[in-house]
Amino acid sequence: MKILKVFRRYNHILLMVFMSLLLITFLIPQTLRGCGDQRGLNDAVGTAFGKTIFQNDLRRTAVDMEAVGQLGVPLPANNPLDNYLLMEEARRLEIRLGRDTVKQSFASSPAAERLSDVASRQNRSVDSLYDALGDSMAVDYAFRLQFEAMISTQPRVEVAYRDQNEQAIVKLSVISSDAFLEQAAEPTEREIAALFEEGKDRETSHEDDVFKFGYRYDDRVAIEYLTVDPAKIKDSLRVRDKEAREHYEQNKTRYVDTVPRLLPSSQPTRPRFERRQLSFEEARQRVKRDKREIKAAEVAQRLMNEIKRAADRPWATTGMGDDDYLIVPDGAADVSFEELRDRFSQSYEVEYHKTELLDALGLRDLSNIGRARATGSRGLGASFENLALRVKGLATLGSGGAAQGLNPFEPSDVIMTQQFVGGVRGPYQAFLFRIIEVAPAAPPAAVDAVRDKVIEDIKLMKAHDIAKAHAEQLLSAAKTSGLAAAVEGSPLKQILLDAQTAAGETAGGTVPFGKKYADALEPFTPTQRLTRNSFSVDARVGAAGPLPGKVFEIADQPALAEGRRLGLVQLIAARKWVLVELEEIKPIYQGEFDRRRESLSAQNLRFESFSLQSDWFNSDNIRLRTGFQPPQQADSSSAGQ
Repeated sequence: MKILKVFRRYNHILLMVFMSLLLITFLIPQTLRGCGDQRGLNDAVGTAFGKTIFQNDLRRTAVDMEAVGQLGVPLPANNPLDNYLLMEEARRLEIRLGRDTVKQSFASSPAAERLSDVASRQNRSVDSLYDALGDSMAVDYAFRLQFEAMISTQPRVEVAYRDQNEQAIVKLSVISSDAFLEQAAEPTEREIAALFEEGKDRETSHEDDVFKFGYRYDDRVAIEYLTVDPAKIKDSLRVRDKEAREHYEQNKTRYVDTVPRLLPSSQPTRPRFERRQLSFEEARQRVKRDKREIKAAEVAQRLMNEIKRAADRPWATTGMGDDDYLIVPDGAADVSFEELRDRFSQSYEVEYHKTELLDALGLRDLSNIGRARATGSRGLGASFENLALRVKGLATLGSGGAAQGLNPFEPSDVIMTQQFVGGVRGPYQAFLFRIIEVAPAAPPAAVDAVRDKVIEDIKLMKAHDIAKAHAEQLLSAAKTSGLAAAVEGSPLKQILLDAQTAAGETAGGTVPFGKKYADALEPFTPTQRLTRNSFSVDARVGAAGPLPGKVFEIADQPALAEGRRLGLVQLIAARKWVLVELEEIKPIYQGEFDRRRESLSAQNLRFESFSLQSDWFNSDNIRLRTGFQPPQQADSSSAGQ
């Protein structure tokens, strides 16, 4: 078969593609259950390929893909709709793999050993599993056909080599929009209302040349949590000599000293070093300090486990609902974390904390608990923010699996931070939390909820326009005299120094960061090579954004007086304008390219394969190329016809 030749020739690249696809397998429990919709199986979910897709189509696909995942085979996509569209796309391309082909492919695979178990769990035949595997493999086959068509040609390799190696020598002058924030006029109510309406139902997503602010709230939760801080209780703990000696004997290799050792007199007198084992008596204080830290963490963890058992009592006898969440018992919300704090603070202080509504970033930024991870069966190893956002009202789990989410007011598993304790990294501080309020992603109810942010964004755009006006004046002068002379003769440096001083006085009478705005204005040659593929350009610029591409566009423009090539580049994300004076494009040589052709071809093929994989299995691209339309769009299209 032709595809086998592709496998053999590019097996090292395909293996990397396969391994990256394999990561999708770990999303199975979350994503497959996302089809656990409460709509009827005959409800339409949209159209594609000129036909209607029903909820029942997705349910069958989800069941098949769950089986494929249980066999350890990577899934094409991470939700039932995209999997359905990919498999239907393969059918339309007339790619079908019979059972005999699938059986032969899996004969020596570890998946073959699990076939009977998976078939038994799903109450289905082994042959039907081979059919499901065949559908999944057909998607992979379709992708590999695209991969085969993409094999690197010499022109592609030459372009990649040019983009990586052709270097521009430039002088840059940077004008920061932040320098003019104090000069930006206060926005009018009309400006505030207009920007809020434009961005209230989207996330911030600036483009290369356009500010696009967004104010939509992400999913948010408010939580309360309990913890015992080992650092606050360790001084109250006593470590007996017996405990210290036991710890010393078990960890003796950690208690050593490094001492210099002189060579014999006939040798040079440079000292060498050797490790000397410390006796218990010599290391006593270190041993006791380490054991006290370990003991404090253990005591705190045991106390938090006791609190967890008390908090769980109302939930101990409840059952699992069809949605994979525990059924909420009567009186669950009546359990008070503050009362638990008071009850269990007899020996050591139990801390109680409560938050406002926070999104994932806000949860991650919480002191201490933001770094905690799950240790129990529900989400082993998951981060705190992911656990907190897997709550009823935000996360749909579907049916047929172990509980993976929390109800509001349901106690979490005990989660832990990791820290070096007694010289060894391990579990340290324990936390128990619960969600007390859930707010799904939505636009703010009114502009007042985000007024300060809208005002800040409008002033930034005005400051950016002020910076642009200065940059254009400087560019005009540079066309006549060159960039260095234009900067030297411009009043802009003093304006920036004054702006820096004003900002410092506003902040409390000091000038932060010295005179960074004026320094960045001074023309400089970047310390890093500037190629078309550059991701960053010197600390004064930061992320390169569209700058490299614009620099090489300047090279193609007619030269100005005395051969000058100048341009002005806008960096929206960095809030800067960059004046560019191109001095030289260094040549690249055919001989060097010829010597590296083979390795460059392999390198380029790897890059293009990953790029193709990312694009091919991107959810938006899947739906675009299959012509998928949600029900309302499908209805309006039909009405127009």
